[in-house]
Amino acid sequence: EPKVWREAATQVFFALGLGFGGVIAFSSYNKRDNNCHFDAVLVSFINFFTSVLATLVVFAVLGFKANILNEKCVAVNSEKILGMLNTGILSHDLVPHHIHFPSITAADYHQMYVIIKGVKEEDFTALNLEPCQIEDELNKAEQGTGLAFIAFTEAMTHFPASPF
Repeated sequence: EPKVWREAATQVFFALGLGFGGVIAFSSYNKRDNNCHFDAVLVSFINFFTSVLATLVVFAVLGFKANILNEKCVAVNSEKILGMLNTGILSHDLVPHHIHFPSITAADYHQMYVIIKGVKEEDFTALNLEPCQIEDELNKAEQGTGLAFIAFTEAMTHFPASPF
């Protein structure tokens, strides 16, 4: 998609600081026999590796946060289903035998969701069950400054051995 490549190129120019005078100011301190080509390549590679490292950290944190939110969604909706099973709204025959409610996985929940949706087509919206797809949680990710100050802080509180 051309827009993505344009945004990436814009990020490279901002990251390198081209055209902002910083490169010119630093180059004024160089010796006359300095190898400027080597310095330019070195700065470019350092910027590239720093950007790759930052990208890995950002996507790892966003994936971790989406996984935590997906687990919460599965837990809440599993409790709803368990309540409907206990009150008789749903039949126990709808739940596959290998699913145990205290420790339900996202895959098991999705399987149960599809079965209930297929059987209760007319009344399904009244059940208020969420699909709990991790893709939906990833699409809800913070953007801009909210990513740095909200998403990262929240994700850090969920990491093992978190100081918070």
